[in-house]
Amino acid sequence: VCSQILLAMIKEASTKRILSYGEIEERLMSFKYGLNDKPNKGPAV
Repeated sequence: VCSQILLAMIKEASTKRILSYGEIEERLMSFKYGLNDKPNKGPAV
């Protein structure tokens, strides 16, 4: 359920031109994950 909500939010942000998919991808790739967070790293958009 949570992943569906996040996907809907990303689509809405892109539709409203708040963020492009490229900007979202860039932010996800540059985010500094901690040691405990690395297993939970999300997939590329």
